[in-house]
Amino acid sequence: MKTLKQNIILLLLLLTGNMAAVAANKVYVEDFTATAGSEVELSICLNTDLTDIDLIEGTITFPSHLLVVENAYGSNARVKVNDNRASGFMGNFNPDNGSFRLQAVSSTLTAGNGAIAYMKVKAASNLPVSSTVTLSSFRVRHKSGTYEDITAANAAVTGQAAPSASINLQCAPSTLSLQPGTKGTVELQVQTTGNITGLQGVLTVGNDITITNVTKGAAAGSPVIFNYNPSNGNFVYFGSMDNVSGTLLTLEVEASSTFGGSETVTLGDIVATDASAVRITLDDVTLNVDDNTTGIDMVNQQTTDDVYYNLSGQKVDGTYKGVVIRNGKKVVVK
Repeated sequence: MKTLKQNIILLLLLLTGNMAAVAANKVYVEDFTATAGSEVELSICLNTDLTDIDLIEGTITFPSHLLVVENAYGSNARVKVNDNRASGFMGNFNPDNGSFRLQAVSSTLTAGNGAIAYMKVKAASNLPVSSTVTLSSFRVRHKSGTYEDITAANAAVTGQAAPSASINLQCAPSTLSLQPGTKGTVELQVQTTGNITGLQGVLTVGNDITITNVTKGAAAGSPVIFNYNPSNGNFVYFGSMDNVSGTLLTLEVEASSTFGGSETVTLGDIVATDASAVRITLDDVTLNVDDNTTGIDMVNQQTTDDVYYNLSGQKVDGTYKGVVIRNGKKVVVK
């Protein structure tokens, strides 16, 4: 007969195992930041390898200031299925009752944790500082036909006002041609409407090319901080770019002696801030670096020492008498 202490230990082990099982199956939306008046794509994630399910369903409730974008991904759905994890599924969301469904049509979820679907929402102009996207009553149906309730975790939404400024970045030129062992320069051009007070990003450099120097351009003005760290590629700017247009920085790029083909220099993870510290996320800016070796050999120039032309431009032989053109000069042949 088991003692009371043994029974208590066994019960605790069972409870711990059940809690672990519940925690293993969870659907959630990643926390995200929304800017008033803009659209944002949120990820619906599943942190389990349920490869034998054919249905995921539940309720997603959005606050009134977050509106699901109509027909964001197709004519009959407001959900985009993740091509990697949920290939062969179809998704839909009903904004009238908040019902979310992800239905298998040809295959199952693949192994691995992460996003299974995306939804695009638009933030209203009265977006509060914080709110919540609520997930509830989620369950999955296995191929056997049995249903299993799964834990659903809410998403915290950080709201921010619409930015008072805008910024555009581009490389000039967008493609830099270098021979092995040579250097070239490219400018990162900036244009702002309103005052941008901060900018940061990460410069990622391809193989066989390096950034040997980074200098501030005239459009940067007199920043408080202007720094590039070659060890990790971090670029940071803090200052004032108020309605500017011109060169923010100049990059000196060098190709190694073994460089050949095509590589890239990318400024990614770009975030700017306006004068009110409102964040502005920008798309990556990419510079293409190509090997400009043409493979064309030098052409041997033929000698024209024994070639003669008369004054009419006709080629003549050595028996011709009179004034001829030889090597670009007039010569009298007697």
